[in-house]
Amino acid sequence: MRVLGIDASAQTGGAALIEDGRLAGQTVADMERRHAERLTPALDALMRLVGWTPKSLDLVCVSAGPGSFTGVRIGMSCAKALAYACGLPLVCVPSLDAAAHRYRYARRPVCVLFDARKNEVYEAHYRPSAVGCELERVGPMRCRSIEETVRSVQTETLFVGSGAETYGAQIRSALGELACFNSGATDWISPADVASVGELAYSQNPKAYRDIHAAAPIYIRKPEAELSAQKRDAS
Repeated sequence: MRVLGIDASAQTGGAALIEDGRLAGQTVADMERRHAERLTPALDALMRLVGWTPKSLDLVCVSAGPGSFTGVRIGMSCAKALAYACGLPLVCVPSLDAAAHRYRYARRPVCVLFDARKNEVYEAHYRPSAVGCELERVGPMRCRSIEETVRSVQTETLFVGSGAETYGAQIRSALGELACFNSGATDWISPADVASVGELAYSQNPKAYRDIHAAAPIYIRKPEAELSAQKRDAS
């Protein structure tokens, strides 16, 4: 199976091509808030480099958020357009799940944190699965304060993601030796992980991904423009 993974949910963005579980090619770049200008050319260049065409794909996977509201919308629009034009199924992958996939060999619980600003984080907790080499998400994805996050941790946990970097000192102060970090690692969402997580989800329930129009972003917290509009309506 040939799978395309797309990510535009953070400052970095890019695409990856996987064939039968093996990485055929990947491109990742700093989008500098110019996802609309850079994502499609990066994807086109990758396809030419690998020698694939959109029609040769079997599945499209896209990181659906949470993350940059603008980036998520652009990534979703690109993935939907491609899937619709080529008649391909589309899998929306939670960005937190894609980020956790990098740590699937961890032997302790993992907490993925994205910096949501306003002293809040997008958060999801994972534990090693019984079969090994996989992580299972425990509980829902949330947007809440870092104080609430650390209060929920009762065991030694690996903290990863941009939120772990931003609030690392606060996490260490609150949890002490219970808090572990991936020293020296730069956390970004790999489009290849988006493709891998999406392919697994598709293999478990292909019928769930036939309706392209049903694919929607995962915001968790409402966009600022929507919150501002609600405040104006309430006043």
